[in-house]
Amino acid sequence: MRITRGLALGLMAVLLLGALTAASASASQRSFAAGSYPAFVGSNGQMTFSTQSNFGECGATLSGQLSSASPSLAAGITGSCKKQGTYVGTIQRNGCNFELNSDFNSVSIGPAGCGPISVQLGSCTTYILPQNGIPATYEATTAGGLPAVQVSVSTNKLKYKECSASGEVKENGFLEGNWILTAQTSDGKPTSLSLAPPSYFNLLAAEKYPANLASVLSNDAVFILDGQYVRCTRTHSGVLTGVSEYAQLTPTFSSCTVFAFNNGVVNGNGCQFAISVLTGNQAISCPEGTTITISLPGYGCEATIGSQGSLPGATSENITGKNGRSAVRIRPNMSGLKYTVTNDSGFLCPLNGPGTRTTGAFTDNVAVEGHDSAGPIAIRIGA
Repeated sequence: MRITRGLALGLMAVLLLGALTAASASASQRSFAAGSYPAFVGSNGQMTFSTQSNFGECGATLSGQLSSASPSLAAGITGSCKKQGTYVGTIQRNGCNFELNSDFNSVSIGPAGCGPISVQLGSCTTYILPQNGIPATYEATTAGGLPAVQVSVSTNKLKYKECSASGEVKENGFLEGNWILTAQTSDGKPTSLSLAPPSYFNLLAAEKYPANLASVLSNDAVFILDGQYVRCTRTHSGVLTGVSEYAQLTPTFSSCTVFAFNNGVVNGNGCQFAISVLTGNQAISCPEGTTITISLPGYGCEATIGSQGSLPGATSENITGKNGRSAVRIRPNMSGLKYTVTNDSGFLCPLNGPGTRTTGAFTDNVAVEGHDSAGPIAIRIGA
């Protein structure tokens, strides 16, 4: 997540406050943990899939590497498949991995834009497309006397094309697989692979990274300046590149009613709102030389809001998004907001004259989902 200079100053102040008030982590959250690192993870397993025109049974091997305990593991897939009992094709991964996530109980095929994975079965090739959130289970087991992890995958919503890489995208395929993951050290000695509690709690995490963030459900955003209300609809965008304390969102405001006038304008100018899901503290970071501007064009009425931090009061919680995946509701609630009235020359402008105050307020209520070009990405607090 990119931190601008203004936001960095705000976040330093936020960290000093440090009270842990977010929701507690679920006991289901787990990471892959090896006996030593780097650990080379491998497996032999079976995978069955069926599409509108194809059915295949595959001996499939997953292989990846862990440099530390992590809920996610990118595993390449290789193997060969048979149709009606006869081996007829190999699995070509074409740069795609099975991205295992023990925390979200899912498998994604990625990264977005890879491949697709192809399996030639007779005269028709099946192309398994990048996609997120295939349901999976992760269970502790043993192999060769050492701890290991069993992965089971099952979906009837597999996204694929068949017989032509430029054909129609279908999302009704069936995929079932089962693997037992084991680990080795760099010199080939077996070591343990287990499911352990993650080392981070009460933070914002995604099923896979990077996760593009976007608002999907929200009430109006409300500013209060000199006791006067500004109401806007808006959208938000952001990117989560790893587990983070902060949801960092850039709003775009529209359909604004400014001081009771419907023709008002609120320009975010690329300013970002950073909300700590850990402490509820908030910061605004604007690109150097810019501010949020609130104006009534033609009425001689304008105010600006610049970078600032250490504003307490936000809340956040896990919800189910419109896409059916886990999402996060964030409610910024700023008081003591610093703003500057830069123009109060118009007869109808209700502000109290030019100058800087620290009596502003801002409230919002937004549901945030994750996604990339392969589809929805689950996000939540507590991973």
